[in-house]
Order: sequence, then C-alpha cells, then structure tokens
Amino acid sequence: MSEYEYNDYVVMLRFGDNDFSSTFRLVFASLREVLQYSGEWEEYKDKTNLAQFINSISFPMYVHGQVGQVRKNYTSKEDLASTQKSILVEVDRLYVGSEVDTFLQNHDSQRNCEWFGLDMRLPRDQQIFVV
Repeated sequence: MSEYEYNDYVVMLRFGDNDFSSTFRLVFASLREVLQYSGEWEEYKDKTNLAQFINSISFPMYVHGQVGQVRKNYTSKEDLASTQKSILVEVDRLYVGSEVDTFLQNHDSQRNCEWFGLDMRLPRDQQIFVV
C-alpha cells in the first residue's frame, strides 16, 4: 500500500436511516484503524469485501453504541434479530473513491444525516463523517 493511496481513501454508505448514526460512526472508526494498522487498503476498495466487513461489525457496534439501552428497549430475541437484519449493508449502497465525491455533488440538497463515511483526505478529527 502506498502512502498516497492510504491518504486518498474515501468510502461512503448511503444507509437511509439517521437513527444509526452512532453505529456507523463506530463502524467507520474501526475501518480507519484496520486501514491504518493492517495496510489492507486494496482489500477495502472492493465493495463486496467492504460490505462483509461492515456487516460483520455493525450489530456489535450498534449494541456498543446503545450503552445499555438494548436491554431496556428489546424485550425479545426477535426484536434484536430484526434490528440486526435491518442494519445489513448492500453493496449497491456503498461508494468508493471518486464515486463519493460524485454522489455528494449530485445530492447536495438531500442531506439528512443518512450517509456515513470515512475520508482519509481530511484531518483525522474530520475523517469520519455523517451528511
């Protein structure tokens, strides 16, 4: 992995539900750490691999982000299973590289905190974004 490629990595998820903001902030923070420490940048340019990564950690990150609310709000295993299924990510909702910039330019007026992402081109404190 070249330093240029790592610093130029950008990915966005068009999820469509702003209720999961804390979940996907945690997911993209984890992705940033994976990229930084593993050097597997190329693997996560592939949307199928990216979706698999996101889907493998999104529910645990949801539970983590709820800080105990899961026990209060979910009274059955079916409720939890329904939420777990609802936050699965499809490949066609992922944008990588220049696709992110193009999508945001074409949908600038439709922002409602439903798009989540990671932009390694930005300063570290701005890299994880919600628009």
